[in-house]
Amino acid sequence: MSPWERDRIWYGESAYRVSSDHTSPTLRIVFTPQDRNLHLFSSFVQDEITVRPERLQLSLGARVEHNDYTGFGFQPSARMVWTPDGRNMVWGAISSADRTPSRSDTDIRVNYAALPGPGNMPMLVSLFGIQTSKMSGLRRSRSGTGTHGPARFLSIRPFSTIVIAIWCRWNQEQRSLR
Repeated sequence: MSPWERDRIWYGESAYRVSSDHTSPTLRIVFTPQDRNLHLFSSFVQDEITVRPERLQLSLGARVEHNDYTGFGFQPSARMVWTPDGRNMVWGAISSADRTPSRSDTDIRVNYAALPGPGNMPMLVSLFGIQTSKMSGLRRSRSGTGTHGPARFLSIRPFSTIVIAIWCRWNQEQRSLR
């Protein structure tokens, strides 16, 4: 089998979204600016590589996203699937996902209370959104074992009456306040 026959490249799910809103300020909640149009573009590409036919598959992919708050973001992923025999499989994956900020994260002011301050001057206690230049992210590692077929993906069946399921997951969230 030639290298090109072992390789499948997927691309798609390109999306462009425009959302717009108009808010009216109240004494409690204010959005600045009151009117806003937000643009979001995203797309992905994935390469499925057969390392050993019928035994070892590698998938490498990435999502690229652009939004008005943080600019461009790159979210890579990798997955390896090993099939030791015609019935069982073991897999592992590493991926990255970013959360796009929303207006309530960045453009909001919430007025909690008005208190008497020095010299009886009123003092306003408020919570402000954070103007961020970076998305908060999630780094994820997953692994598992299973049998072929979508109904029993996470199980091993050494005998018809015994089922063993193994699955591990590790997530690390990276928050940014920049």
